Amino acid sequence: MADPLPPVSDNRAFAEQIAALDARLTTLEAPTGTQRTQVVAGLKAAVEAIPVTQVIGNAATGGAMPRSSSWQTITSATATVPEGKSRVSIDCMGMSAFRMNSPGGAWTPPQLFARVIVQGQVQAQVLSTDAYYFSSQTYLLFQAVTGGFFDGPVNPGDTVQVLYQMKREVNMDAFPGYADNYAQIASNVTFSGVI
Repeated sequence: MADPLPPVSDNRAFAEQIAALDARLTTLEAPTGTQRTQVVAGLKAAVEAIPVTQVIGNAATGGAMPRSSSWQTITSATATVPEGKSRVSIDCMGMSAFRMNSPGGAWTPPQLFARVIVQGQVQAQVLSTDAYYFSSQTYLLFQAVTGGFFDGPVNPGDTVQVLYQMKREVNMDAFPGYADNYAQIASNVTFSGVI
C-alpha cells in the first residue's frame, strides 16, 4: 500500500523558509516604543520651532522730565520667554514729548537726550533739539524718537526687557509735570526655537 502523504519536495521547504522570514520581517518592522518616542520628539521640536510674537509696550503720562544729567528710566516693558523657545528678536521704538513754558526773550533751550536699552544693550542715543512753538510761543514742545534691535539666545522663563531712558543738560527747571507730557515704548518680540 502506498504512503498516503505526498513526499516533501524541495520547493515546499523553500516556501516554508520564505514564510518564516516574512513573519520575522513583519515583527522587526513593527513600530516600537522607541520609534513612537522619536516621532513625538520630532513633532515637539517642530512645534517649538514655530515663532511666537508678542507686542509689548508701556507709557508714562503727565510726569515731569527728571531733573538729572544722568540717564533715568522713563518707561519700560517686559516679556517672559515661553517654554521651548531659545532665541529672541526684539525690534523696539521709544518716543516722548515734553512741554515747557517759553521764558520769552533770549534763553538757552534745554538739551534732551533719549535712548532705548534692549536686553541690556544700549541702542542709538538721540539729542532732541526740535522745539515746536504753540499759541504764539507761550509754550514749547520737545520731542525725541529713537529705536533699537536685538537678536540673541534666551532660556525659557527668562525675562526680556526694553527701557526708554532720558536725561537732560542745561535749564534743569524746565519741563514741569503737564498732563500732556508723555513717553512710551513699544516692541515686537519674537521668540523661536531651533529644530
